[in-house]
Amino acid sequence: MIQFPADLMATIRCSSTALTMQWLTAMFGLREHVARQAPDGRIVHAEMIHGTNGMLILGDIAIPSEVQRFAVQPGKASTYLVMSETDVEAAFTRVQASAASGECEVVLELDRPAYGGATFTCADRDGHYWTIGSYRPSM
Repeated sequence: MIQFPADLMATIRCSSTALTMQWLTAMFGLREHVARQAPDGRIVHAEMIHGTNGMLILGDIAIPSEVQRFAVQPGKASTYLVMSETDVEAAFTRVQASAASGECEVVLELDRPAYGGATFTCADRDGHYWTIGSYRPSM
C-alpha cells in the first residue's frame, strides 16, 4: 500500500527526464506516478514512487517558466535508496551492465560495511549520485 504524501522528497533536474525515468525503473524499480509534458514534449514535472512512501520529483532542465534562481543543474544531487540486501545485490548487477553500455558509472563497488548490510554508489547520465543500500537508519 502506498502512503501519501511523503514527508521528505528528493528533487532532481535531468537532461532527459524520460530517459532517467526509464533507467530508474530498470535499475531500481521506481514506479511512475505522474508525468506531465510541456507542449514541446519535454517532461516538466514527474513523480516516481519507491516502496510505500518514498517519492522522487524530477523534470527536464531549462524550463522557461521557472524562476532562474531555482535553475538546478544536472549532477548536483545525491540520493540514498533503501532496498533489501538481496535487492541491492541484484541492482548492482543491473548497474554493472548499464555501466558497461555507457548509461551510468559505478562510483563505489558493492561493499559490506562494518555497520552491516550491503551498499554501492553509481552516477546516472547527468551525474546524479545514487547510493543503494540495505542499511535503514532508525528514527
